Amino acid sequence: MAIKGIRRGRLERFFERRDARGIRPADIGRVEDILLAPDGPKPLQALSAPAFRLHPLKGDRKGLWSAKDSGRLRIVFRLRGEDVYDVDLTDCH
Repeated sequence: MAIKGIRRGRLERFFERRDARGIRPADIGRVEDILLAPDGPKPLQALSAPAFRLHPLKGDRKGLWSAKDSGRLRIVFRLRGEDVYDVDLTDCH
């Protein structure tokens, strides 16, 4: 699997145990889609679907990538080769 590290908290609970506490019910499907997309050899290619609005972050968050969940929420992560690390669900605004 391409995801090698998820930050502790609500996203980790959801990824490891499908425990959705802390994630709005309306966002669960989208979060799951984003987390499952990089399960393969080319995570950026898998996340490049227009619906994910994948883009690299700038400024003090340079080196991180963002995929849109909904509204204000984003799933951010760092790439090392073909592996995904430091995955987190964050409010970017």
